[in-house]
Amino acid sequence: MFNISNKIQVPDISKELKSNDLNNISNLLRTKTSYELINSSWSKFQTQTKVLFSIAHLQDTLLLKYQVSETYFKASIREANTHVHLDNCVECFISFLDDKNYYNLEFNCLGSVKVGYGAGRANRELLSEQILKSIKTHITLQHDKMLNEFNWEILILVPIDVFMFSHLKTLKGLSAKANFYKCGDDLPEPDYLSWTLIQTSEPDFHQPQFFGTLIFD
Repeated sequence: MFNISNKIQVPDISKELKSNDLNNISNLLRTKTSYELINSSWSKFQTQTKVLFSIAHLQDTLLLKYQVSETYFKASIREANTHVHLDNCVECFISFLDDKNYYNLEFNCLGSVKVGYGAGRANRELLSEQILKSIKTHITLQHDKMLNEFNWEILILVPIDVFMFSHLKTLKGLSAKANFYKCGDDLPEPDYLSWTLIQTSEPDFHQPQFFGTLIFD
């Protein structure tokens, strides 16, 4: 099932989860509503890349699953908090409790991660590598030679403690503002896809005024 609104009801799947096995979580998310990154907000970066994402929570953990189909593959295993946006990369920017600051969670297709916090692109506070190690990822990557497509999926588990500046006790019942992205600045044909439309002249994901709404069950 697909949904193209700019508001998401985020399900609590803690009672449905039979085990903490990552394959089990990934399969369960596959049964939930998928949202497509339909907005290529900048005309000179049109792309054939297709991206779906699903979102859920376990009260103390944010769950994200991206499914990506694209033509080019260019990625490196990078140190924490480095330039993952240059690679095949998916991102979630999110703010809680009417905070003017937001978290940027960025992952390349090999699982390298960058997470920061702040009010805009400049002067962001990067989270420590120790905190980032608590984030779990599960990745599959396939190359369809007949169609010349790279198909990859990434499951991301973000413990609530990663949102350290928000002092959250549970995700249940919260509302948040967020946007979801796919990029690849150094790909032969760079792409910039988003869940909600961004109205700027040049690619820039650090635009919280264009975030959509999340309601956590």
